[in-house]
Amino acid sequence: MYIDARKCDYENLGMSASDSATWRDRDKEFTKCLYSQWFAESLDEIITRLWEIDDIGVVEQTGEFVRLLKEAEFTYSVGAYQSAIALIGVCAEDLCRFIAANSGKSYDKLRQKDRIDKLQDDGLITAELSDKFHVIRRLRNDCLHFNNCFKAKADADLRTDALEAINTLKMLYALIVGAIDYKTVDLAKLSDVLEALVDASINVSDSAVKGGNDVRNRLRNIFAAAFGIDLSLTSSKTKSSVISLFVIDEIDLDIIPQEATLKDIVGKGALYVDLQESDIAYMAAQHIEEGDTILACVESESDDLGMTSKWTFSRNFKVRKITS
Repeated sequence: MYIDARKCDYENLGMSASDSATWRDRDKEFTKCLYSQWFAESLDEIITRLWEIDDIGVVEQTGEFVRLLKEAEFTYSVGAYQSAIALIGVCAEDLCRFIAANSGKSYDKLRQKDRIDKLQDDGLITAELSDKFHVIRRLRNDCLHFNNCFKAKADADLRTDALEAINTLKMLYALIVGAIDYKTVDLAKLSDVLEALVDASINVSDSAVKGGNDVRNRLRNIFAAAFGIDLSLTSSKTKSSVISLFVIDEIDLDIIPQEATLKDIVGKGALYVDLQESDIAYMAAQHIEEGDTILACVESESDDLGMTSKWTFSRNFKVRKITS
């Protein structure tokens, strides 16, 4: 049984348009509270499901299927397993079209089953990858056409199928399109990754957590994989580290201690960094000047109140000049 009845038609009860609007606003606030309560009670499970999804790092080349993949991950995290499977099915179709188009071919008029077989026949994917695409196709068909077997499945089984579909698609995406190899990535590429993270954090059409803290968390994980450096707080929380893109607003060598004012592009704040003689010499050698954009890690020891005191450049990470 499908029961709607979420909204009340106050005009039908004889209320004026103005009064109806007032009562509708009240109902919206009440519903907002219901959703907030549901989210708070479900948060642990949502995060658990997010952590079940495989992490493939960074894949530079994208298509429309990437947006669908992000939506599928979100719907899985909130427990909408059938929606996740359906989205992944569409995503897999788009990925197949992407593979064909990159080889100068078009299989748009084919059914997905025939499209997958054609990709294998033409040598664009291996038999193993073809089998993986067929797994997703079958799961998606069961979902959309409501086969008897699928309708009888328990919620736990749907969860298993949805997770398999998502992780299989992500594996195919990384293998076929190519995930960035952190061991060979250059600084310019890392800068591109950071800019993409910032864009995603402010893009209202992107189904993801927004804000600078999410950018920092993802960037921390990327740097841990690339350089083996953990930029998070220490376990004792005595030292804070910030890795980001900074614009050098000012370099003041006429005061003691000498310092640089850095504007954090991601966090939108400003930091005053004490400069050592070695910092000044290094910046001069690298032609780093006021107005330049740099990729840097800055650290601060906590004072007796547990607050950050002076900031310095990390000795474990060299400042990189990105743009002038």
